[in-house]
Amino acid sequence: MNRDFKDIPTEYLAKIFDTVRIIDFKNNRVVIENVKNINSSVDKNCYSILCKDSICKNCIASRAYYENETVTKLENSNDKVFLVMATPITDGEEKYILETLKDISSSIIFDDQNLPQKEVLVDHMKRIDELVVKDELTDVYNRRYLNERLDIDIKSSIMNNFELSLVMIDVDYFKKINDRYHHIVGDYVLKEFVNVILNNIRSDYDWIARYGGEEFAIVFRNTDIKEATLYSERIRKAIENHNFKYDNINISVTASFGVSSISEEINNSGLLLQKADEQLYVAKRKGRNRVENA
Repeated sequence: MNRDFKDIPTEYLAKIFDTVRIIDFKNNRVVIENVKNINSSVDKNCYSILCKDSICKNCIASRAYYENETVTKLENSNDKVFLVMATPITDGEEKYILETLKDISSSIIFDDQNLPQKEVLVDHMKRIDELVVKDELTDVYNRRYLNERLDIDIKSSIMNNFELSLVMIDVDYFKKINDRYHHIVGDYVLKEFVNVILNNIRSDYDWIARYGGEEFAIVFRNTDIKEATLYSERIRKAIENHNFKYDNINISVTASFGVSSISEEINNSGLLLQKADEQLYVAKRKGRNRVENA
């Protein structure tokens, strides 16, 4: 193996943490499980150590990789509380994540007896994890989650020879709604808008994120551009026909859609988002309340 990671203080870290490993984040694989033995390479999912069967929603390896700084979180697994730290490191021109885990279940000390016990702490941890990746107003994923997760889903789809499509959605003339009815009604429209979308996607398979303002993104996994366009048209009609009513105010709401899918040329999040955004603007130029695809 070509990796040497000579600068890692392996003995020092091993005394502090229960697990010290090196992750190839781009492929979500553990490449070295025990840094004491740098030459012992492995190849397994990075999330399996926490007894999970899918990528963590609040993935700190992802955040450390993209923000290029150390990120820390508390993680609950099998009634245990783990302190997890992720630090970006380089080996030549390649960037990896040095991840350390410590079981702190029996070593947490509270100075104040009124502080929450472990069970309550775990609930707080889950809530914090949600706040990091969720949009406060609509309770769907936020742009940070989209930026971190989309590339992962794209790579997974390419590796497994699956299709993947992205849909960018914009609420038509949302500024006019805000200007006429004020922000409280605008907030209601966005929340209700999201509910309509959630009722028309596969909740255990697809996901939606608020991209910014009145713009949203839907990721349709294992879905080609033809299917994604059909799904988008169904959502468009559902929004157009939905009764958006706040108190005694009836609001007419429509949306424009831009659809793109992965291909040999479109193989990363930047290109996929760009292509979907281009199609969204085509839909707007053609009069809005329509679906366009690449």
